Amino acid sequence: MTQDERAVAERDHQGTLWLINGILAGVGGVFLTTGSVPVTLIAAAVAVVISGMALMTRR
Repeated sequence: MTQDERAVAERDHQGTLWLINGILAGVGGVFLTTGSVPVTLIAAAVAVVISGMALMTRR
């Protein structure tokens, strides 16, 4: 693996971590805001779908 390939892989890894952290913070924020478990579950499901699509388009 060349230096450039490592740099790209590291940026991709960091972006994935930012995406996961954002999802966790967002779902937690939904629960704190609404106090509703069903709404939080729906938000979590939507977040998984959107993040999956984002990760698939990055590959």
